[in-house]
Amino acid sequence: MLVEVYSRKLNDSQALKTYVHRRLGFALDRFTNRITRVHVRLADINGPRGGKDKSCLMQVFFDQMPHILIESLDESIFSAIDNAAERARRAITSRFGKQQRIQRLAVLNQREQLETIYSESEVVQQNSEASKERVHAY
Repeated sequence: MLVEVYSRKLNDSQALKTYVHRRLGFALDRFTNRITRVHVRLADINGPRGGKDKSCLMQVFFDQMPHILIESLDESIFSAIDNAAERARRAITSRFGKQQRIQRLAVLNQREQLETIYSESEVVQQNSEASKERVHAY
């Protein structure tokens, strides 16, 4: 999983990048084999005026699925990173859970179709054996 961190109007410190890598490692560890890369954009939206103006925008990219986009605003950049990482974890868990349910339903539908075909073939076979017995009875 490749993590790219970009920052705008913030101190581009190595400590901030390390924090993002570590936080994403904790949040997305189960999915590292399915995630190709994560783009993280950190920004101070309105500068020194204060308020909930620290933004963390995460894009999580997968091999053969659409990407997920998550944005979090908070007073602290670290809180914004934490919130975005947690929301990303929940979104990915939900997405892969839905995918697994769809795959299970597809397998169950195939089983039902095979059982239907098998039971129909048994009925046809029983009917043909019954007709053979009637022919031999004459």
